[in-house]
Amino acid sequence: MANITAAMVKELREMTGAGMMDCKKALGETDGDMDAAIEFLRKNGQAKAEKKAGRIAAEGLCKVALKDDKTAAVVEVNSETDFVAKNEEFQTFVDAVAKQAVESEAADMDAFMAKVKELAEKKSSVVIAVSEGVKIADGRYVCEVANENVAVDAFGHKQMSGTAAYLAQLVASETGLKTRAIEFSTLQRAATHLASLTDINEAFQAGADAMKAAAEGETGKMIIFTRDGEDPYECGTSLYDIHEIANVERHVPDEWFTEDGTNLNENYVKYARPLIMGELTPVFVDGLPRHIVMKELFD
Repeated sequence: MANITAAMVKELREMTGAGMMDCKKALGETDGDMDAAIEFLRKNGQAKAEKKAGRIAAEGLCKVALKDDKTAAVVEVNSETDFVAKNEEFQTFVDAVAKQAVESEAADMDAFMAKVKELAEKKSSVVIAVSEGVKIADGRYVCEVANENVAVDAFGHKQMSGTAAYLAQLVASETGLKTRAIEFSTLQRAATHLASLTDINEAFQAGADAMKAAAEGETGKMIIFTRDGEDPYECGTSLYDIHEIANVERHVPDEWFTEDGTNLNENYVKYARPLIMGELTPVFVDGLPRHIVMKELFD
């Protein structure tokens, strides 16, 4: 039996994001094999999901929410027993779901295609920027329309990919236009030489403040940026409880979009412009970029 150290548990947590006790158990079950422990966490997460999926939820509530004379939403939330359905907390939850549904700005695929066709008639090329997390009216992610068996990781998060490819194929089949899908993924990770000076400076500041906080004994916290001024632009940092951030979505503000929701407006430009200011010329050696190595910082 391998000796499971705190360092091993910490490394596995950093690699997977799983809880400390789950990581410790995984390492114990796999005799300290890191790769096997990662696979153990993945399979364990799938097993839990399959166990839950096998249960029958035949009870529940239906709720109607109204927004105006033209907009309404009907939601049905199921539960395994009528005892749950009668629970006040459950009923409050269903009310909240209905209200969120009626306020939802979920993508309308017909309206999307109509807009693409309209633009294609006016322009020689059309660029469509889309979030991988965009949903359609029935609550599914767009990537789930093309692939119902979207993978789920060990922590219950759906692995969203293929949104751009699906939409490119849809547009091509509906319009006959030549399309191409580009997912940033590796592309953006390979373009750090284009990062703005503002971005670089703030990244170093966040790292320095995180190390200082750790040295002072802080734990379970992460560094966040605070926008302290607009003209001139000022940015600071502070500590925030990571439990208040993990698995919480923060949506792009509605006031950043044009009225029809298909483009960004001047409010977004005002927010984003300071973030791309300043240029940093990379250091090249023999034709290749010279990157900072952590070890060299401490030598």
